This record gives sequence, C-alpha cells and structure tokens, in this order.
Amino acid sequence: MDYLPGKNDRRYKVGLLARRAFHFYSQDVVAGMSAAKLEPGQVILPVDLLYQSDEDIRRLLTDCDLDGLILGLDRGRYELYRECLPDVPMVNVHPDILANDIPTIAIDPHALAVASVRYFKSLGVSHVANLSTFNTEAQDRVNQTMKELVEAAGGSFTSYSIHVPGLVASYENTRTMPEVAEFESWLENLKRPTGVLSSGGYTAVMLAQSAQRMGINIPDELSILSRSDDSVCLFADPPVSSFRSIGSVVGKMALEFLGSYFTHGQWPETCRALPVPSVIERYSTGVPAGMSRSMHTAVHYIRRNALKGVTVDDVLAACPGLSRSRLYREFEANFGHSPAQEITRLRVDEAKYQLRFTDKSLGEIAEWCSFKGAPQFSTVFAREVGQPPGSWRKS
Repeated sequence: MDYLPGKNDRRYKVGLLARRAFHFYSQDVVAGMSAAKLEPGQVILPVDLLYQSDEDIRRLLTDCDLDGLILGLDRGRYELYRECLPDVPMVNVHPDILANDIPTIAIDPHALAVASVRYFKSLGVSHVANLSTFNTEAQDRVNQTMKELVEAAGGSFTSYSIHVPGLVASYENTRTMPEVAEFESWLENLKRPTGVLSSGGYTAVMLAQSAQRMGINIPDELSILSRSDDSVCLFADPPVSSFRSIGSVVGKMALEFLGSYFTHGQWPETCRALPVPSVIERYSTGVPAGMSRSMHTAVHYIRRNALKGVTVDDVLAACPGLSRSRLYREFEANFGHSPAQEITRLRVDEAKYQLRFTDKSLGEIAEWCSFKGAPQFSTVFAREVGQPPGSWRKS
C-alpha cells in the first residue's frame, strides 16, 4: 500500500473483524494488507475491529463507517451477527464458507487434514487427535477427514474442543478452570504415542503444559503440531512444531480482492483455496519409535540445518559414534529413504513454500534453500516434484 497522496486518490476504509485472542494471525494479516498491490489511485485506510468477546462485535460495528470488510468469522458467528454487518463488500479469511457473495480465502480443511495425518504417519505415529477452541464447519471437515484416514490405516482418532477462557487461564498459569480439568482427563486417556494437531500456538502450549504436569513425555508419547506458527510456538517448552503461517499471504490477497471489487464491481474469484504450507519442525514432534538416541540427534540436526547446505558428512560429524552405514540403514528402515534424500526433501518443501507464497525469483529461492544456483535448483526440483519450479508456481 505504498503511495504518494494525490488529489485524485480514492480512499477506502477497510475494517478487519476478527477475534483479538488470535492476534498473532491478525498481525500477519495486517502485514499482508500493507503489501497488497492495489489499483492506481486507491488508498486504503485500515480500521481495527478486533474483538475480545462476541459481545463486542455489535458495539464495534455500531455507527462504523466502512467501505469494505475483511472477516475472520466462522459460519456460526456470521449467522448470529450478520444483521450487524454493514452493507459493503466483504471477504472472509476463515475457512468456513459464509455466503455466495462473500469470497473465502483460506487453506482447504480437507487438504490440511490430509497433510497433518501424513506428517504424523512419517513419524511412525498411528493414533491421532485434533484439539481446537471452537466447533466450526471447517473444523468438522478436518475431523471427518482425519478420522477416515487414520482409521483406514488401522489407527484411532479423537477430537476435543476447549473453551477460550479455559485455554487462556491455563496458558497464563493463573488458575485451573473446569475446562482444563476436563481436558486433562481426555488427555490422560489418549493412546500412546499420539500425534495431536492443535488449532494454534496457545492451544499447543496449553497442551504441552498439561502433558508435562501429567508426566506425559513429549515427543516420545505425545507429538504436538500447531496449525499456525504463532510466536508462542518458538518460545514454548519444548518449542512447538507448526505449519508455517500464511496470514500475510491471506491479508494481501483479501485486500487485493477488495481493491478489484472497488474498481470493477465484481469479485475476481468466489473462493481461493490455498495449499497447505510446509511444517517447521521443532522439538514437540519426535522421530519414529525405536530409533536410537544418536539417530534422534541426527534427525533433529537435519531438521534444523537442512537449509544451511549441510551434507551427510556434517550430520556424522555432529553425531559422534554414529557410523555412516548405521545412519543409512536406520533412515531407510524408518523413513523409506536416505538421509541425503531427507535433506533434499526439506529443501524442496521450503522451496515450494517460497514459490507459492512469496514473489522471490528462482535465483533468490535457490540461494535461500542452499542450492548451488538456479540451474541446480531447477534440476533437483523437477526431479523431485515432476515439473520445473516455474511451471509448478503457475499451476
């Protein structure tokens, strides 16, 4: 939204209506809005409509003069408060579909479920659970898809929804609410090892804190994966693995959708289903059961350093006493491929994220992912993915 004010500027007030409790994601959305490519002469004036509780929604919208609105609402809240919403163009950045005339920009719930189950399967975890803070239509789709995939593979699936006040109270360690006690009873009865997909960073940290109080080992008995990479994921104990945040991408697209509507009077698309981003692996997700401690060290070393251009020789140097033959043997047995292929997989996964969600050139992505220039990057990517990076980006 960089611009030089001019007398012919067309100014639009655009509000962001979303829950303040999820401020990390909201901040990313706002950051993305600032990078939006708008029509010539358009000036956007953002309006903060983040709400603390549902009761705030009516108050925030009363006498609020807006030209457009970006919603972060599930369908239930939309139906409850739709009469309060102004008669202006709206875009929803929550995965629930609200109405035919409100475009949705979000990760497809089915794709998220598939990616989560596949990730836990790669860790040798067959029992999976989903922990959320709200029951929504998108959440129901995630649960249904995960249940079908997990049970078809011979594992078990369960889900739990915890109320936000109980979640925040647990995170801040101020008091124990009934919701938390109920939740810990559910946690105690999970089969081990279990992989849990959490709805966000606070949920993941609360889960980790409860597990530690109950003597449940992370990650050997409980692997935790957050849907969003909130700041609390990085500073948690242990640091929580998460899907990369795409809030900035969503914010940019949402504002560009509105900008297009302001000019042309119609939406460029009715729905933009975004692909699932890659996983940032930290210490809350483990490695397949039965691997030796030295192999644990090797796997975590690769996860932390794959984008730094490390080689198998670097892995062996970081793991004294681990032989090359044993490293390859255990990797093949547990992951189905070699450690060198694992390094390549992580670099290609990061390249996919950069291709899909940034405007970086192929040369910049190659450098970011420690390839030896764009030609090598293109060759490796095409070999692993089946098409060149430029073609994949456009698909």
